Amino acid sequence: MIMNNPIFKKEQTIRTRSPKLMILLVAFNIGLLLLMILSFLTIYGVKRTGSLARYEDTLFLYILIGIFEFALMLLIVPTFTAGSITGEKERQTFDTLITTNRRPSTIVMGKLGASVSMMVLLIVSSLPILATVFSAGGVSLIDIIRYVVTFLLESIFIGSIGMICSVSCKSTTKSTVLAYINVLLLVLGTIAILGALYIFIGKQINTEMNDYNAVKEVVDLKYGVCLLLLNPLVTIVALLFKQTGNVGVFNDYLSKVGSCNSFILENWVEISIFLQLSVAVILLFLCIKKINQVPKS
Repeated sequence: MIMNNPIFKKEQTIRTRSPKLMILLVAFNIGLLLLMILSFLTIYGVKRTGSLARYEDTLFLYILIGIFEFALMLLIVPTFTAGSITGEKERQTFDTLITTNRRPSTIVMGKLGASVSMMVLLIVSSLPILATVFSAGGVSLIDIIRYVVTFLLESIFIGSIGMICSVSCKSTTKSTVLAYINVLLLVLGTIAILGALYIFIGKQINTEMNDYNAVKEVVDLKYGVCLLLLNPLVTIVALLFKQTGNVGVFNDYLSKVGSCNSFILENWVEISIFLQLSVAVILLFLCIKKINQVPKS
């Protein structure tokens, strides 16, 4: 159990005693609160006196806050995990850590668990803000729980990227920069690749519409939309759209970019989470293997 992991307990003790945690909690929730207030003013402030608030507007607010909160997670988790091992190296305590009777798996899982637990604290503290949509209905408690669970699973995926960067680098600065680059490529890079393919496909259609091979190649290339299954931001957007009854909008957008099997479309969130966690398991295995290869003095 992760709760009995000595590395996890040590990291938790250090972080809970640090004033940075309180500052992060306050800043995180102030950011969400300001976004909610600004969104309320934008959506309802321009309405005339006596006009009714639209049900769809409040659901849009839920999507907006959910995406913003997830974007903050993408910025915070790499910071926690990218310095987990390199910090030990810089403090010259890494050699001592690996010469103890702690297994590499205990070290990796303890460090990752401590980072993810910080996200648990952040998202739980923000639930009152996220639950403002209850005032209009349409989003149930089960939907909030599903969002929280998906959020935490994505934190593990992003955290595993930071862990492999931390194990591979010698300084926290390099590992943090590398982690952010990888997350950026994952979130924006997959969209950029599909955008480039879309432009390429458009040229093929315009210049070689009568060429059967070219048209066939276009159809094959359009299945590249499944690359977005590895994009954590697309996963959370798909979940939020599904919860608010806008899954058709999400599916229509994907159909414009490419073609996708109906089973994948209907189970996009579940399939993407499975693939991303599979990648996370591989990355964590590589972390453990790399630590295990370090000679013990």
